[in-house]
Amino acid sequence: MNKYRKYILLIAIFFINYMVLTAQYIRPIFPKDGQMVFVDTVHFQWNSYLATSIYHLQIATDTDFTQLLVNVDVYRTDTVVRGFLPDNIYYWRLMPQGGTYGHILKFIY
Repeated sequence: MNKYRKYILLIAIFFINYMVLTAQYIRPIFPKDGQMVFVDTVHFQWNSYLATSIYHLQIATDTDFTQLLVNVDVYRTDTVVRGFLPDNIYYWRLMPQGGTYGHILKFIY
């Protein structure tokens, strides 16, 4: 049994490292998915992520993110974006540096 113990440990370490490098641990705080906002200035917020201090934020008018409005690196866990037009649905997603994009969220203005 002991000879398999180190393999199990290596697999566990690999799995934990993989999970740390993915975006699923970034939890968007605001705006929530499907939330309606009532001003053209939105204060985007998400939880901090231990593996990085740089996040890539994309905001688009389509779910494929081909119509990008914002495509920036953010060095905090929040940022303010101005100039949204009313009667539109916007989509946003985050990616930690060196990771992958998390879930696509939408908000309505």
